[in-house]
Amino acid sequence: MALLSVVLQYSRLTIYYVGITADGLLTMSNEIFLTYIVYILTHILPSFHTILYSTLYSTLYTLFYIQPFSNHNSFSGAGLKSSVSNDSAMKMVTGMGVNGFGRIGRLVSRIMMDDPDCSLTAINAGSATPDYMAYQYKYDTIHGIAKGTVEIDGDFLVLNGEKIQTSRCRDPKEVGWGALGADYVCESTGVFLTKESAQSIIDGGAKKVIYSAPAKDDSQTIVMGVNQDEYDGSENFVSCASCTTNGLAPLGKLTGMAFRVPTIDVSVVDFTCRLKKATTYEEICAVVKAKAEGEMKPFLGYCDEPLVSTDFQGDIRSSIFDAQAGIMLNPNFVKLIAWYDNEWGYSCRVVDLMKHVATIDAKIAA
Repeated sequence: MALLSVVLQYSRLTIYYVGITADGLLTMSNEIFLTYIVYILTHILPSFHTILYSTLYSTLYTLFYIQPFSNHNSFSGAGLKSSVSNDSAMKMVTGMGVNGFGRIGRLVSRIMMDDPDCSLTAINAGSATPDYMAYQYKYDTIHGIAKGTVEIDGDFLVLNGEKIQTSRCRDPKEVGWGALGADYVCESTGVFLTKESAQSIIDGGAKKVIYSAPAKDDSQTIVMGVNQDEYDGSENFVSCASCTTNGLAPLGKLTGMAFRVPTIDVSVVDFTCRLKKATTYEEICAVVKAKAEGEMKPFLGYCDEPLVSTDFQGDIRSSIFDAQAGIMLNPNFVKLIAWYDNEWGYSCRVVDLMKHVATIDAKIAA
């Protein structure tokens, strides 16, 4: 606690209600505390930035960056100790980074900024300057204007008042992900899709790399809602598969295809299969609906309305089964149709996978 005590002496200049309880924990909002600490590290103590950022920053995340308890204005050591065994009462916020600021990279960044379980700390944009990054982030023809404020401060992109370090490094090792608090990095350039090439991100201080595309080697592939339980913490490189795979996999463990429709966003899966066991289309719909309203609710949707592709823009689910579009040719041959937002929905799965990997890693470390 020596480092923490030193920082608190400086922070008293701004946070007049900071105090230490008998059991040694702060009686204040944990988010506010971390915000001021980061401000102190980057403004009041610039000469200590390199030394402290990689150690104290990650330590503070571990100690304080958790979901607020029932009393949002303060928390005490007693409350923390009584909640340690309750996973729903305590969630760590995960430091994340994005390598590549194209369509998926920008949408992943937006989703991270809206998710209280995520803390976006670094973006490596290739060649885009901070002012152009701000423009790209704020305006999107399909998904509209980004929520909150979008500003720049030197090399920082300031989103909703939070400063995110940007860089333009061709070699992602040079970003220094670990020193910036980005333990989990989304690789969305489409270039670093093998263990060998993505190792440079790990060498830059990241703990794990999640590809927002199919891997080009034997890196583990995880589709949320289908096989996420296969991740056991032993892999450093994990692929979120493709948007097509995420659209198809929730309907069945078979090969299928997806085709693009002439719209600016949203795609559709055309899944045709021959069944070993005879059934009816109504029975298939009933099973899919039950799954969509039950165990696969975050990933699988069910639609029985006459909707069109644009109606699914911005849908966060991986696959939305269209009950009115399917055809039962005979009791053993069926064509099923499912829609999915190949940009926003898939980006949501990338972030979900990053959070899942971080959660499993934390449990293993504990």
